[in-house]
Amino acid sequence: TARPEEAAMTAPADPRPRLLIGVWAIVALGALIRLTVGMMLAGRTARRASLVTDTVLTQEIRRLAKEAGIGRRDVELRQSAVAVPMTTGLRRPIVLLPMGAEAWPVPLRTAALRHELAHIARRDWAWHALAGVVCALHWFNPMAWVAAKQMRAESERACDDAVLASGIRPTDYAGHLLEIAKHLSQVGAPRPGAAIAMAQRPQVEDRLRAILQTSLSRRAASRPWVMAALAVTVLILAPVAALRTAAQDQSEAKARQDAEKMVSLSNLRQLGLRMVEYATEHGGALPRADRWVDEGAQVFHDDPKFIQSLMRDPGAPATQTYGYAFNKALSGVNLVTLQDPAHVVLLFESTRGTRNAFDGGESVPVPGRHEGGTHYLFADGRVSWVPDGQPVVFTPTIGQQAKTPSGPLGRASLTGRVIYEDGKPAANVRVGAQMQNDAMDALWGAAQGNSVLPHGVRIPLPPGAARPSVDEARRVVWGEATTAADGTYQIHGLTSAPYNIAVLFPDAPPGTGPEELWVAAAIEGAKGQEGASTPLQNLVLTSGGFIAGRVTDAEGKPRKSVHIASYGPHRPRSSAMVLMTDTDFDGRYRLRVAPGESEVYIADGPSPEQNQTVTVAKGETKTVNFTVAAH
Repeated sequence: TARPEEAAMTAPADPRPRLLIGVWAIVALGALIRLTVGMMLAGRTARRASLVTDTVLTQEIRRLAKEAGIGRRDVELRQSAVAVPMTTGLRRPIVLLPMGAEAWPVPLRTAALRHELAHIARRDWAWHALAGVVCALHWFNPMAWVAAKQMRAESERACDDAVLASGIRPTDYAGHLLEIAKHLSQVGAPRPGAAIAMAQRPQVEDRLRAILQTSLSRRAASRPWVMAALAVTVLILAPVAALRTAAQDQSEAKARQDAEKMVSLSNLRQLGLRMVEYATEHGGALPRADRWVDEGAQVFHDDPKFIQSLMRDPGAPATQTYGYAFNKALSGVNLVTLQDPAHVVLLFESTRGTRNAFDGGESVPVPGRHEGGTHYLFADGRVSWVPDGQPVVFTPTIGQQAKTPSGPLGRASLTGRVIYEDGKPAANVRVGAQMQNDAMDALWGAAQGNSVLPHGVRIPLPPGAARPSVDEARRVVWGEATTAADGTYQIHGLTSAPYNIAVLFPDAPPGTGPEELWVAAAIEGAKGQEGASTPLQNLVLTSGGFIAGRVTDAEGKPRKSVHIASYGPHRPRSSAMVLMTDTDFDGRYRLRVAPGESEVYIADGPSPEQNQTVTVAKGETKTVNFTVAAH
């Protein structure tokens, strides 16, 4: 019989420790391989990307890199088919921009570059790689994955704070982030796992809330504090991870709703400020309800894409482009005449997904888009959430604005005749007279004073009897008439200021009426005399020539419903009159213009740099194509 110690020496060893070590090693190796492949894919994407040589962009990235403290390392700027801006590389940092980023609005592009350069300055690429190695070695411990995820989220917030510290308004930066996040659904765009993307869908809602929370501190943490926090996060790996629960889903949905609510409120506030700005420049009068976006865009002096981004209600269905409507009862109304501006609705969330949407409140969404309520902008500039069922006022009470006698104004007339090239009279043709821009500005300046409505909103008022009232000023800047059977017209109610006189054919799609057959060179700088009728030269209808072309995006896809406008002999630039048409389903357009030099441009387009000047002879067609950013 064997002794006990001999039996113990001959017993087989327990295989479980070796099995566990083997499983750990296999999974850890797989995770490390996955991390390595991601880094290789990121490197390959960066190598295949085209180097940006545009002087403006290269100078901008150098300036911003110096501001971010990255002067000791060169930063390469490249373009690739990525969905959103990304950063990769350690020894030679690379910022990847989507194709067409050079056409982005300058504020949006600058914010994106500042964010990516903040990642480089913080060396986030290396820290993320280190976190990936720790997660691979500690794959069995949920605390490692939670800590790494939280570190990535905090790095994005830190870079957001760096952008905000540069002086950009939180509401503007939130709008830029939403604009960039729209491209996450882009099909086929590479997403190299080891690269750091500016916008990732699970993080956007939380980041928007943090950006718009003004009470948060934006100061950068000290280096010792950061090192200590990272050591605790990576080595101690706390706290314990929790499984995803239904409560978490509800919490994320609530966060998303809160973010949409805050962005919608911010959009309405900014639109409200722009409505007041428009009224200030137009004698206190609001724009026409059916043209409130188009008329306002001429005054806002903002990038058209930025204005369009404000129109988008984040709570609206994805199929709708615009989410706000104008109260038709306030169309052209002077703010000064409102007796209850704090209670009458000016703009509101709407179910109408069209440009220049307006009605009397019929399109208010029911139920409301934000937790059973709707956002309204009131005429005094106040934005408020109103629960479903609580009434709001759409029909204003309008009083009489005080009239200020200012002597004779608007007693001049201009008369003339519209004929065809063969000398025959042109009957039933509309002719418009608009005061030239410089004279109009001088008139508004003479009429304007200051009055304060609730919430500190300032709009113009007539300051005294020695100056024209704003109503008089508004009345005399424009006039029109229709020709009689003999082609004559007479435009009354003008002043002795210079006017531009032009034939006004009605807007219509190409090929639908006689307005497609004729155009006339305008009369520029016509002056009348108070109390007299001044004759003008004839307006001659001619077949003219054409400016035609196509509007596509960077991928060559047609862009329909793009506004194409033209100045020239037919519409002088010295007044706000403009000749305009829209592109068809194939992105094509055609404008009939008077012979001579004309400037053609996208009315709501990417930048003035795309404006093109062409000289068109009678019977000639000049081709002008445009490329705009994809949706």
